[in-house]
Parts: sequence; C-alpha cells; structure tokens
Amino acid sequence: MKKLFVYSILCVLTISVYAQPSAGGKKVLSLEDAILRQFSELRPKSLSGLKWVKETGQISYFNDQRDEIIVSLPNTRKPDTRIELFRVNESLNLAMKRFPAINWLNANTFYFQHKNAFYKYDLSARKGDMLLSFSERATATDYNEVANHLAYT
Repeated sequence: MKKLFVYSILCVLTISVYAQPSAGGKKVLSLEDAILRQFSELRPKSLSGLKWVKETGQISYFNDQRDEIIVSLPNTRKPDTRIELFRVNESLNLAMKRFPAINWLNANTFYFQHKNAFYKYDLSARKGDMLLSFSERATATDYNEVANHLAYT
C-alpha cells in the first residue's frame, strides 16, 4: 500500500512538472499591452472572407490586403489558385480597391455585389459578367442566385 501511495505521488509530481511551461516560455503581459495591442499583435490569426468553394473540398479566403482571393485545401496554406483583383477589375471594367464579400456558384464561378450591381466572374474563362443592376436607393437587398432575382426595399 505504501509503495502504491509513493508511486501515485511520484506520477502526480511528474505530470505537474511537465505541464508547467518553462520559465523562458512565459511572457509577462501588462494590462496596458492587453488593451492597446488586442487588435494588432495580440489578435488571433484568422482567414478573412473564408468560404467553401462549391463542388470541391477547397476553401477560399482573402489575403491581408483583400486584393487577392486564395483557393486551397483546408489543411494546407499552399494555394492552388490565386485570383487577383486587377484581373477581375479589367474583365468587368470596374475600379474596386479591394474584394467585396464573394459567394461561390460552382467550382469555377463566384459572384459579388459592387455598388448597385451583382457581378459574376468565371475563373476558367477569366471573364466576368454583370448579373443584374438595381436602383441606388435600394436597401436591404436579398439576391437569389438560382433564379437570378433580387428582392429589396
């Protein structure tokens, strides 16, 4: 019984020692740092505009400047495809400074709203088209991509 007790204490001590971070790994964080740097250096890494690409097992997301859409497998950061904003602008004769939110229609085509119109862009053809336009006074738009109809107030 005594051996079992000593063995249990030894296991608990060993586990607790390995569970503690090393002294060099600890970082002292002041309240000021936590508040002032919460949206910069201390912000968790995330993928902006993360979407599943329909009909594939891939994801798409924007780079930090939102001037490029990156398409890749979810478990890797190596891009399969990069869609550059200047190519979409050239194809549709637009002057966007950054990508708006996008939605995928299929594996090769996505659509987005810019100002008072909806556009689609085909990756394989590298060609874009305007789907529909609407009044500049319209609010609360709801686009149905299957029927290519728009409801708004």
